[in-house]
Amino acid sequence: MMDIHSRLHTARSSPTFSGDPLLQVGRDVRAESQVLCFDEFQVTDIADALILKRLFGAIWESGGVMVSTSNRPPEDLYERGLNRELFLPFVGELRRYCEVWEVEGREDYRMSGGGEGRMDVFFTDEKFFEANLKEAIGDVEMKEKVIPVMMSRQLKVMAAESESKSLVVSSTFEDLCQNFLGSADYYALCKATNVLYLTGLRKFASDELDFVRRFITLVDLAYETKTRIVCLSSVPLFEVFSNIVPKKVRVSGQLKEELGRQMSVKGEGGSSSSMMSTFIDGETEWSATGLREASLATGGAGETDVGFAVGRAVSRLYEMGSTGYGVSD
Repeated sequence: MMDIHSRLHTARSSPTFSGDPLLQVGRDVRAESQVLCFDEFQVTDIADALILKRLFGAIWESGGVMVSTSNRPPEDLYERGLNRELFLPFVGELRRYCEVWEVEGREDYRMSGGGEGRMDVFFTDEKFFEANLKEAIGDVEMKEKVIPVMMSRQLKVMAAESESKSLVVSSTFEDLCQNFLGSADYYALCKATNVLYLTGLRKFASDELDFVRRFITLVDLAYETKTRIVCLSSVPLFEVFSNIVPKKVRVSGQLKEELGRQMSVKGEGGSSSSMMSTFIDGETEWSATGLREASLATGGAGETDVGFAVGRAVSRLYEMGSTGYGVSD
């Protein structure tokens, strides 16, 4: 979706811009790829939710095919999301153009690698973490590196080129997950580096969903780009999210924790510089200004999917310790 938003930005910046650019973007995507494949399809962002019907409508009408896996059936996508009623027509289109198959499995293969053939990627002892970093970069000195991000933005990190010519980046949880960074920044970072050393991880407080979502996004994009994350944490991996994961868990699809409220923003919304403000199509601002405790992670969909996302993040961080991680067949 970052690519789609970038294409929309380019289209709107054109002096000849007129009409709905999404239709042409969808046709362009179809011309480039007849089949689109998505792993673990989910919708948590209102900016994405409100354009999916028009985008995929153009793709499907042009003869495109979508193949996807998801933790949720179509009817549960973007559950409790802001203005979800505007998203629901996409669910109907999804059912119309795609066959839906329920595939259940009990084993998480990312967690089944055992202890053999593994390396340390999660530390609670600083001296062992520093020794691991030193081994990765040797005598090379860490220097500031500027990583270009889409739409002319930049991300500054400390980095060094290892003896194997791979880029090793060292940063802090505060810099990457407590600042106003997002998926575009993390994608650029992970594409630029092979290994990310991250200090300052800790047990999240129950009101730190903003930071949780950013960290999970970072992990997801690192996994997608086969970047390894090596963490220094004040607590073991399985305690990091212990205050976040709901105490009630889904049982046979019937029992869930009430993680959010049904919230809807009507009309034009108000001006806001908060992280909850999103501009849609360059014309309308949907804003959560005034919603009590509104944040990047609240707004329904970001909360109700958090259990799935946490489990996936823990599993992926564990797999990053496999010596075969990132190795192509």
